[in-house]
Amino acid sequence: MSRLAPLLFVCGILAAAPGGQVLKVDGKQARMAVTHLEGAMLEVGSTVLVGSADKPIAWGIVTRATQKGALVQITHRGTRPIAAGMSIVKSELPTDEEIAALNPKKKSAQGIHPQTALAKPNFMALFDLLLTYQPKNTPSLTFQNDHSLLLLKINPTTNLEFAFEVSPNPRFFELDYDLYPGLEFRVGRIWIPFDEDNAHKYYGGRPILVALLQPNASTFLPEIWTDMGVGVKVSLLSIEGTEVALHGYVVNGFGELSSGDPNPDATVRGQSYPDFSSIQSSDNNDNKAVGGRIAISVRDLLSFGASVYRGSYPNRGTSQAFLNLFGLDGKVRLGALELRGGNIYGEVELVGSQVAGFRRGGYYGEIGLWVNQWKVALRGGQAQQDSRFLAVTDQTIGGAIVSYHPGALHFSVEYSRDFEAREGKTNTDYAAVRMSAHF
Repeated sequence: MSRLAPLLFVCGILAAAPGGQVLKVDGKQARMAVTHLEGAMLEVGSTVLVGSADKPIAWGIVTRATQKGALVQITHRGTRPIAAGMSIVKSELPTDEEIAALNPKKKSAQGIHPQTALAKPNFMALFDLLLTYQPKNTPSLTFQNDHSLLLLKINPTTNLEFAFEVSPNPRFFELDYDLYPGLEFRVGRIWIPFDEDNAHKYYGGRPILVALLQPNASTFLPEIWTDMGVGVKVSLLSIEGTEVALHGYVVNGFGELSSGDPNPDATVRGQSYPDFSSIQSSDNNDNKAVGGRIAISVRDLLSFGASVYRGSYPNRGTSQAFLNLFGLDGKVRLGALELRGGNIYGEVELVGSQVAGFRRGGYYGEIGLWVNQWKVALRGGQAQQDSRFLAVTDQTIGGAIVSYHPGALHFSVEYSRDFEAREGKTNTDYAAVRMSAHF
């Protein structure tokens, strides 16, 4: 009974004390934004307790306080995830018995941080099966798989996360370290923060996938845009469900296309040409690419981002040329209506060509309507990889998708068409029935 006494006492506090609530929690469950308590402001250094109606869930320390709310570093938590809307109260630091009650089946790690629970692997998976119909292909009707992605995440401590793709040749592996609340370092083959979606970009009106390419064509950007290097994320503001974050990174950058300048109209082609479809496993020059992004989000209602990227692509020992990418993206949620879109614009320098360089760009837009777990959306966009000539990669796409999201399984039916007429195109019409598993 003595072990349960502190826990019962805490539950009594949650039921009786005037409290506040959680506004937002970061992805690592390491810090959260909260409101002040009813009739009292939280102060830096105060301990707060997160709980449901029947038991405590986590404890944390206030690291920043303003008139509207506070930022809390989570110090102890159980297996149940913290979510927006949960209640908080002011508390004392948890006792050893209360910490043990949070994770009754886990042993404490020994060493300089005995209060930290040993991490368990957390797998995240995305697998799908599609029945696609493309009338100009052979065969026109076929089953195929677009995604076979398995990620493993490990959190040795509350401020450290290691995540990687489970594969003999992982396209992604990243170590994230929260040096201080609101300051995160990223090391490894890291995600490039350009546009809101990490998994795939939608410039051109369709997700950028090799399976949707025209014959002998290359993707507008890598399917999964990651690169070797280091990055930092600074949370400039995280209060009342509003977050302003600044990203910065230094990576190897894009390499040189082995087949050279693809311009069929030029009598004198460029000495080098960038390969935008993939990132090489090893760097090809001594210059590094740098980039940054500012991202603003307001609860689940509004998000906006602006991104920039600059790097040199020619091989080592040749004349260097640079490429610059600029992007804007945003999303608005108005009740059941969701609007989202993005734009990318690029300038590429050439050496030895008839012209000094070329432009490339694309955009996408989507109007979606949510009805419970159903979503109906119209999606479209346009993309051109090189402004100097017309190619099969140029696309103007419009389409519609109906999807159902009951939980870990997602179902969808979609159709899209490429209206940009080019010689050699075959994949102008695309229809698919898709089932995917997210867990």
